[in-house]
Amino acid sequence: MTSPAPIPNPIAPTALEHRARRLDMVVRELRKRARNHPAPHLIGQAIEGLEAELIAVRRKLRRC
Repeated sequence: MTSPAPIPNPIAPTALEHRARRLDMVVRELRKRARNHPAPHLIGQAIEGLEAELIAVRRKLRRC
C-alpha cells in the first residue's frame, strides 16, 4: 500500500519578487513625502534611481 503524494506547499516568493515589491513600496512612499519636502528635486533623483533598479529587477524576473 502506498501513501498519497504530499500536498505541495504554496510557492514562497522568490528573492527577486520580494525585492520588486519592496522597491515599489519605497518608491510610492517617497512620492508621498516629496510633496512636502523642502528639496523635492533630491527625492526625485532618489525615485529615479529606485525606479531604474525596479525596472532591472522586473527584467530579471521575466527571464526566469
